[in-house]
This record gives sequence, C-alpha cells and structure tokens, in this order.
Amino acid sequence: MNEYIGIDIGGTKISVIRGDAAGNILEKKKFATKTKDETLKEIFEGVSELMNEHVTSIGVSCGGPLNSKTGVILGPPNLPGWDEVPITDMLTERFKVLAYCGCLRSGGMEVRSRKRHGEHDLSHLRNGNRRGTDLKRETL
Repeated sequence: MNEYIGIDIGGTKISVIRGDAAGNILEKKKFATKTKDETLKEIFEGVSELMNEHVTSIGVSCGGPLNSKTGVILGPPNLPGWDEVPITDMLTERFKVLAYCGCLRSGGMEVRSRKRHGEHDLSHLRNGNRRGTDLKRETL
C-alpha cells in the first residue's frame, strides 16, 4: 500500500507525519521551529526517519506567501529568513520522490481523495491543526 509523508511548517512547531491512503497516521514527529537552517536539518532528519520503500510522495503545508507551482516558500511573516526556499526541489532531490507544497487551512485528521491541478489524484492529509498537506499519488 502506498504511503505518504506530510510536513507542516509553522512559526512555532513543525510536524512530519507518515500516513496511508486509508487515513491512518502511521508515525508522527514534532519539533520546535528554530532558525531556517536548523529547522530544515530537522525536517530532513524527520523525513529520513519516517521514509520507507512504500512512500510515494511528500507534501508540504506552509503559510504563505509561497509559490505552489514551483514549490518555493517566499518569506512568510511567521518564518523569518525563509525567503526563496525551494522546499520541494530540496525534498525531491534528497528523497527521490515527488514533493510539492501548498497553503491550506483545515482542521481535524483525515485523508480524502480529490481532484486538483487538472486530473491528478490527490489525498489531503490533515494532522490536527488548521493546515493540512495534499499528497499526490501520481506524478505530474
């Protein structure tokens, strides 16, 4: 069964989760947001710890502004120093799976399928706060 990594980047904490298409959160890591470089290091370590051969994509949720087409974080006010951070390229290069980002507002915890960006199938994984992470199950 395919699994997905979701990353929620917030001004005070970061969540990295691994879930499946059935809506199960299989593992979750949380840590405090620090400087950009320290936080990116912890994000990569968290993803490394959760990554396995079943993970097919990584989704990033982050407050804007950001460019969801290019996967670049453009300097959100709650993340000082996060200017022009190509987060999806960094994750795809390091972990060799599709990564992308969006700015979403939601709550609860669920996985559901929906269409977005044309006819591509997505799962939306929410990890219990106001934002969620879309996880693509097919490459673009």
